[in-house]
Amino acid sequence: MDMKVLAQTNNNLLIWDTNSDEIIQQITQQCEFSKKRMNPVPVMEMTWRGFKKLYPNGTVLYNTWNTPIEKIVSMLFSTEETWHGETWMFKTVNFEDTRLPSKEHIIGIRDDENNKQLALTKDYIIKKGVLNVQIGDRHIALAHFPEYETIVGFDRLVDNEVKTISEVSIDGNTAEFGQLDKVYLYNSVLWAVWAYYYPETDILQ
Repeated sequence: MDMKVLAQTNNNLLIWDTNSDEIIQQITQQCEFSKKRMNPVPVMEMTWRGFKKLYPNGTVLYNTWNTPIEKIVSMLFSTEETWHGETWMFKTVNFEDTRLPSKEHIIGIRDDENNKQLALTKDYIIKKGVLNVQIGDRHIALAHFPEYETIVGFDRLVDNEVKTISEVSIDGNTAEFGQLDKVYLYNSVLWAVWAYYYPETDILQ
């Protein structure tokens, strides 16, 4: 695949695969023409400080922010305010769900077969340490690892039985149930974007 950013709608990207001419919706992973849904890959969002602890010899891919257009954007807008404040750089979000601040960075989980979604604030997960949740038919353990400054999701269906997880390593190892598979989480989705695409979402905060 050769993927490029085509456009954005409601502060969510449309990705264009130039090889197939398919257009893919970022937040839903659905192809606009074929209507197929891409299979997301589990990833971990963490700080640079946490990454260095976990992967001291890890490879780093880094985009500099120094092109003429990027310099102009930096002069015109506060990137800190854009990412964390309530002011939107571009008025492309129709925000009506005020259950959370519009730019609350949530963790999102979906069960597409049952059309169920769950949004969790990071503070809620951090306070719990390890949190067992159910979204539709999916059973997931969310674990916060303060030493690596990351939240990881694990499938707690083991040998077709739902397990309650109390302790787990960042690699998914448990003393009681063996190895758990990581699951895909929507990391740091802005609440206004999530709520627009999934207005019936449940919340834990």
